[in-house]
Amino acid sequence: MDTLIHADIFFFITAIAVVVLSIGAGIVIYYLVRILRRVDEISEKVRAESDEIVRDVKDFRATMRSEGIKVKTVLDMFLGFVKKAKNIKPKKVSAKLAKIKSELIKEE
Repeated sequence: MDTLIHADIFFFITAIAVVVLSIGAGIVIYYLVRILRRVDEISEKVRAESDEIVRDVKDFRATMRSEGIKVKTVLDMFLGFVKKAKNIKPKKVSAKLAKIKSELIKEE
């Protein structure tokens, strides 16, 4: 009789533990599904933005191909000026600047 009471108590406690664990597992699954949906939304946004970046880079490359010579000329002039300005004494800078201005006027 004593073992029957012990078995009933064991099964009662086990049933309560299974119910509590099932509720806990259900809650965990619910939040896991919410997190996975949010991750899916974020990945869609990243995918859309990466497509936009690719499109922008293609547009930039096309622009650089068509207007690259102009940009390269201005960039080379600017970098040359900066590079020469570091090596030239302050007195000679104004003469070099006048020379660059005259070259720009001739090119236009």
